[in-house]
Amino acid sequence: MSMVEKSFLGTLMKAEYLLKDTVIRPEQLESTRHKAIMQRMLELTQKGKNIDLITSQRSLTSNHLAEFHTFRSCYRMEI
Repeated sequence: MSMVEKSFLGTLMKAEYLLKDTVIRPEQLESTRHKAIMQRMLELTQKGKNIDLITSQRSLTSNHLAEFHTFRSCYRMEI
């Protein structure tokens, strides 16, 4: 798991307005799980929903939930 990708996704969660401005796309991330998280964040934003931890967690498939819990733990430590 790339710490850089986790930091990037955490930054997008903290300041979701950056998601609209970033030129980085999900397919450019290395981790398949990070790709899924970012893709879901983009989908939620397009639907007008917030990309907070709870909304993001509920929208991910069970395959990606374990990674999301790890990501959430790292995100909480940095807040």
